[in-house]
Order: sequence, then structure tokens, then C-alpha cells
Amino acid sequence: MKIASGLPRVPTWSAMLLLAVSCAASVGCGPPTATVTGSVRLDGQPIDAGTVVFHSTDRNYRVTKGADVNGGRYRIDGLPIKPMDVETALANSTTPVGKRIRVELKPGKQVLDIDLTAPRNEK
Repeated sequence: MKIASGLPRVPTWSAMLLLAVSCAASVGCGPPTATVTGSVRLDGQPIDAGTVVFHSTDRNYRVTKGADVNGGRYRIDGLPIKPMDVETALANSTTPVGKRIRVELKPGKQVLDIDLTAPRNEK
């Protein structure tokens, strides 16, 4: 005895194409990116608040992405896999603290802890 379900039979290639499109949509089709997390310390102590900014060094691909530092920690998602310069500023200041750091990012998650030294007044 054969039971009819009433649903049309979908060709196998159509089902496979639908599955491939669904997978591609959920994964994304853009270039790989990096997520960077880390701590920011000034003279060995975590800073309460500030900013960390990544600047692309590629003249043909300018991008700048930053994040706030809260409780000595930061996180930046979606950074391009390019050489980047990292700049740090304390809360309520646009003046960078320390020198820019050059980093080479890799796809995926990575940790970059930033240790800064307060400028000293020299006489």
C-alpha cells in the first residue's frame, strides 16, 4: 500500500542548492576579520576608562576602528587582516598615551595587552 503525502517531490540538486545558500548566508561571504581583546595598563595598573583605536597602515584601504576601555579591558570586532597601528588614550582625552604600536593581525580571535608608561617630566 502506497501513501501519498500531497507534497511535491523536490529534485535532489535543488535541495542541495538551498542547503548551500543557507549555509553561506549564515557564515557570511566577506573577507576574514579579527577580533582583538585585551587589557590596558598604565604604569602596571589597569586604566579605568579610555580608548583603544586601530588604524590601517594600507594607503589603499583606510579603516579606523576603536573601542572604549572599561575596567582595564577592551574588545574590537571586525578588524581587517592588514597591518594596523594601535593608539591608546585615557578617558576624557584625545591625546594618545605612549607610542603607536604596529601589529599584524590574524583571522579570528586574539589577545593584545597594552602596557603604557606615563610620560615623565624631564628638567
